[in-house]
Amino acid sequence: MTNLEKLADPVKVLARLKKKGVKANARRKTKTDARRRQLEALITGALHDLEYVSVSAETDAVCPRPLLYEGAVVFHDLHEEVCALLTDQGEELPSPKALGAWLGSLGLQTYKGRIQRRSARDRNLRPAA
Repeated sequence: MTNLEKLADPVKVLARLKKKGVKANARRKTKTDARRRQLEALITGALHDLEYVSVSAETDAVCPRPLLYEGAVVFHDLHEEVCALLTDQGEELPSPKALGAWLGSLGLQTYKGRIQRRSARDRNLRPAA
């Protein structure tokens, strides 16, 4: 079958595109999941070095220290500190959106630029990640 005949048969074209789409989506998802985990590890390491979080040696659980969520830290300043530390180490810099998502996974949020705990009402509405 020539290329023109393959293109003329809409069933075969659709089957080929679906097959490519499934494989491409699986590759893309694997790549983005690995990239997300790498960014989370970089952010965790940087904030641990800056002493904003503590990491349990046994379970690898990340716990924010009170300094981080009592409203004393401005989100923009935290992002600048993380970027400065990672630049010195020659690592990839996280976007503010990635840092905000990472804070959200710890149950923190930003309000008027300050980092704070989510309210109990918000925790009840959102499923735990």
